[in-house]
Amino acid sequence: MHDSSLDRFRDELDQLLMLASRGDASASELERLNGLLRKHDELRRHAIGVLRDETLLREELQVLCASDLVAGEASSTSLLSTLVKGKQVLCRQQPGFRSHLFSTRLRTAGLVACMVMGVLITMFFLSRTAQDNSQPVARPDLTVPTLLESTDDGVAVLTQSVAAVWDQESALEIGDTLPLSVLRLKSGLAQVEFYSGALILMEGPAELELLSARQCFCRRGRIRVNVPRSAHGFTVLSPEVETVDLGTEFGLEVAPEGDTQVHVFDGKVELYSPGTKRAPEGRIEVSAGSGQQIERSGNSYTIPANPRAFVSSQELKVLREQEVVHRDSLWRQSIQSMKLDQRVVAFYDFEPKREGQDRVLHNQRNQGAALDGAIVGCEWSRGRWPGKQALDFKRPGDRVCIYVPGEYDALTLASWIRVDGLGRKYHSLMLTDGYEVGEVHWQILQTGKMRLGICHTAEIKVPGTRDGAGYDYNSPTVFDLPQIGQWIHVAVVVDPVSGFVMHFANGREISREPLHEVVKFRIGEAQIGNWKPYRHGMMIRNFNGRMDELIIAGYAFKHEEIQDLFQKGKPELPDVFGSP
Repeated sequence: MHDSSLDRFRDELDQLLMLASRGDASASELERLNGLLRKHDELRRHAIGVLRDETLLREELQVLCASDLVAGEASSTSLLSTLVKGKQVLCRQQPGFRSHLFSTRLRTAGLVACMVMGVLITMFFLSRTAQDNSQPVARPDLTVPTLLESTDDGVAVLTQSVAAVWDQESALEIGDTLPLSVLRLKSGLAQVEFYSGALILMEGPAELELLSARQCFCRRGRIRVNVPRSAHGFTVLSPEVETVDLGTEFGLEVAPEGDTQVHVFDGKVELYSPGTKRAPEGRIEVSAGSGQQIERSGNSYTIPANPRAFVSSQELKVLREQEVVHRDSLWRQSIQSMKLDQRVVAFYDFEPKREGQDRVLHNQRNQGAALDGAIVGCEWSRGRWPGKQALDFKRPGDRVCIYVPGEYDALTLASWIRVDGLGRKYHSLMLTDGYEVGEVHWQILQTGKMRLGICHTAEIKVPGTRDGAGYDYNSPTVFDLPQIGQWIHVAVVVDPVSGFVMHFANGREISREPLHEVVKFRIGEAQIGNWKPYRHGMMIRNFNGRMDELIIAGYAFKHEEIQDLFQKGKPELPDVFGSP
C-alpha cells in the first residue's frame, strides 16, 4: 500500500478509535474499524503505537508488552492479555475509577483506557473470526520499536545578519542550524555562533568552511573571532597560518592574493605554519595589542593590532537595529496595497489598533470590524522582528474565533508562522468549525507536512477516501528540526481554473495536486490556531507557535504574488537572499 493511502487510513483509524472509545460509533463505523484492523498489519501496529504513546500508559505498557510483543511473536490472544494488563495498570493509577469511565475526574486517563478497550473489542472479533473459520491466525510483526532520539548534524548557528547576500544553494535565515559546510558571504555582515561557544563575525566578501564545533577554515575575507573560556583552543585555519586561540578576541584577514593578517585585541593566540603539526620550534605567540602579517612567501613580521578594521558585535547590533526599523517601515508601506485589494476577503496583520482592544484581532479588509476575530487565551508576543506583534498559541484552549461569510470560486490562504513544536498529530492553522461541502481545514501534521482538507460532495469518488469524505491535499515536509523556532511563510492556493491545489513555503511552490472537485469554498465560523469540533471531546489540534499575519482571499493568487508576499514580509530586507 502506498504511504499516502496509509496516511489517510491512519487518520480514519484514529477518528474511529476515538468514536468507539466514547461509545458514539455507529454499527457501520464499528464494522469499518474492525475491517481496517483485520486487513492491514500496518494499521494494527499504528493502533498499538497510539496507545503506547499516550503519556499515562507509556512506561507501564512498554514493560508489559516486552515479553509478549518481542520479535513479532504475539498472537491476538497475547495482545488481548497484554492490553488488559495495561488497562488495569491505568485504572489502578486512578483512585476515582468507577463504571463510568469518562467521568470528569478521569478525562485523559479514561480516554486512553477506552481507546484500549476499542482495540480489545476489535482484536476479540479478529480472534473469534479466525477460530470460527478454523484457520491459523496470522502473526503480524508486533515488535516494540526502539524509540529513536532526533539527531543534530549542526556545528553552529547563524544568529545575526545585516544586508547579507549569500552565494549558497539554499537561502540562509537567521536562526538556521549550520552543518559542516562552506559559508560564502558575497556582501554584508553575518554572525555565526559555534556549539563550542566561539563566535565569528564575517564581513563579506568572505568564505568560511565549518570543520567542527571547534575548528574552521577561513579561505578568504575578514572575520572577527571571540572565544570564551569554554572554547579554549578554538582553531582558525587559513592558507598561510593556523591560529589557535587561548581564550581571547582577535581578527583575521585573508587577502585575495593570499597574504594573512592576525590582529589580537584581547588575550593571546598561538600561530603555526600549516602542516607542521604545531611543532614548538615554529610557534609564534601574539598578545593583545599586537599582530602578525604572514606573506605567501612564508615571511612574517609584527604589526600593531587594528580593532577598528574589524566590525565588532556591538557595531553589528546597532546596524541590525537600524535595519529592523527600516524593515518595519517597508512592510507597513507594502500592506497598504493588501488592504485595498478587492480579492482579499480578510487580512489580519496582528497589530492591536489601540489600548484596550488587545483581545480583538482586527481585520484590515472589506467588511472591517464585521470580520474581526475574538482572541481566546493567546498572549501577545514579538513577531518576525522587534516591533512587530504576534499571537503566541501554546495551550489547548488558545485560539481566535472568526466568522467569514460568503462563497468563493477559488481560495488562497497565506500566513507567517513560527512553529515551536509538533507534539500532536494535527496542528491547526485555520479550521472551519464544521466540515460541510466546500469547507476547509488548513493544518500542519506531526510529520511537518502542510495539509489542506477540502470537503467534497457525496457524489464524488476520491481515491483513498470514502464517499463524501474530505480529501486531504498534503505537501512534502516543511517543518523538521532545523525549522522549529524559525519564521516561515506558508500558503496554499486552490485554483479551479488550472485544476490544482498548490502548497508554498517561503515563496516557493513545493507541491501541486489535481483538484478532485470544483465546489464553492466557504469559511463561515472558524478558528485560527485551533478548532471547535462538532462533537464534544474530539482530538486536540491546537497550534504550538506564533502567528503574525494571515490572509484569506477568494481568489487564486499567482506564483509571483506568493513570492511577493514572502519577499516583502520576510524578517530580512527584500533581496537579501535573492529571489526564491
